[in-house]
Amino acid sequence: RSGIVYFGDDDNGYHVQLFSEMRKIKRIGTMGVAFVGGATHERCQVNETTGKVDLMYTNWVAGRRFPIDMASFAFHTDLLKGKKPPRFELVAKPGMSEDQFMGLLMDDMSEFEPLGDNCTRLFVYHVKTDITKHKKRAVMDPIAKEIEMGL
Repeated sequence: RSGIVYFGDDDNGYHVQLFSEMRKIKRIGTMGVAFVGGATHERCQVNETTGKVDLMYTNWVAGRRFPIDMASFAFHTDLLKGKKPPRFELVAKPGMSEDQFMGLLMDDMSEFEPLGDNCTRLFVYHVKTDITKHKKRAVMDPIAKEIEMGL
């Protein structure tokens, strides 16, 4: 059988639309997440010409090839056919698990399939987070105000 793998967490809230969005995934999808990493949100940027993800708006890159939150990606199990199953490193540095795991599934960010109207809609919220601490916007996000209006 095949399906979608998503790492849900008990400190997140999910809009029901997220699950409809994940049904669109052919390989690896990404979506924005609210109240993460000290920011109001993190999300991908989609290149208008190519339609591919070329950047992640996040406040913490720290040398990661895939600066992404655990709640902001899902993948189709067909991606694993004929491959050794990816595993999280038990000794990964804090905050680096996602980067390490994504590196086992893909080569670069352009392989992400942007969900939620090219990552402009948020369907995942860190709900056990003190929202008052999240005053910064994700770095250089040109549509941050529009996204925040929808929170």
